Amino acid sequence: MSTTLTGSDVGEPDGSDILWIWARVDLDDPARDDPVRVGLPFRGNVRTQALSHRTCESRIVRCDQMDDTMDAPRGGATSTEQDRPREGASDPTTDLYVHRHLADGYPGLADLADETFAEMHGQVGDDTPRIDRLLLRFQRLTSLPAGAKIAVVGCGPVPQPIKILRDRGYDATGVEPVGSFVERANRYLGDPGIVRLGAAESIPFPDDSQDVVFLESVLEHVDSPEHSLAEVFRVLRPGGFVYLTTTNRHVVSIPDNGEYTVRLFAKLPRLVQECYVFVHLHYQPSLARYTQRPAVHWFTYSELCRLGRQVGFYQFYSSLDLRRSDDVLSTTSRPKRFIARHMLGRIQRSPWLRALVLTQLGWEIILLKRPAADTTD
Repeated sequence: MSTTLTGSDVGEPDGSDILWIWARVDLDDPARDDPVRVGLPFRGNVRTQALSHRTCESRIVRCDQMDDTMDAPRGGATSTEQDRPREGASDPTTDLYVHRHLADGYPGLADLADETFAEMHGQVGDDTPRIDRLLLRFQRLTSLPAGAKIAVVGCGPVPQPIKILRDRGYDATGVEPVGSFVERANRYLGDPGIVRLGAAESIPFPDDSQDVVFLESVLEHVDSPEHSLAEVFRVLRPGGFVYLTTTNRHVVSIPDNGEYTVRLFAKLPRLVQECYVFVHLHYQPSLARYTQRPAVHWFTYSELCRLGRQVGFYQFYSSLDLRRSDDVLSTTSRPKRFIARHMLGRIQRSPWLRALVLTQLGWEIILLKRPAADTTD
């Protein structure tokens, strides 16, 4: 089957990220050449987006320049009749899958995901201060000498952390599941061999080969968190650790949860969350910012500890445990400064106070692999 876009009376989107156009669909049936309504992914300027996208079907042949005037479908239907939903259809988005399998998902989502991800990375500022703070805290946890091997899993197309770590004398490499991102990341780093194609579920490194693994904003998107953590455990040397950031089901973030445009998404019943995931992947991809792999796991600090123990990790730390009262604080909040300077020690030593704070800071955890047994006399 092939689709040829022939022109459209371009109007405003219908509120569901769909731009409806008329297209001729070749169904390998010479008798069938009537135009049908096809939904195009919409983001940004209506006319620009419609002219540029060639993804309403996986086999689009060409996209002619659109005119403000368009021949009506055969039978002389008026524009009002053209816009009228088909008989029995309650929502025009159902037309998305008239000539498309539902399992194929929202048309053009891969392109939208790449565009959005690139835009987001283009807006990221200098990550050096954050990485330097992390390295300082890592050194308080365990020895991390120059030349230590550090793998950044899910590094993206602009892997600032890898560049910074290499500038600091570490042997940092990256793993990225998107092929085009691997190429862009290596161009950014100036070396074709630093970032490799792979994923959290299949890390392309030998057993016991890494001192540290960065797994930032990855675990919530994978199919199996247990399998991913087992892979991380496999590639870490004895005594190594993974620095992991992910979702936190307890955190209160009313304006934005970083994953979905739905307020308090993490607090919704799990069945409702699953339905939002379905609608995002098939009808309204703006719900999770056009990603192909929306967040489907929401954790707590204790759940991350449990998952870590199941695959072999034996000790767990938060950055809270590695802070000191005399650290330079980046926050301008007076209450936070007061707590950091006058209550930090009490919080670190009190199980109840520490648990209370980790309900909000539980998105960040360090999982330590047990060192090799000492066999010396």
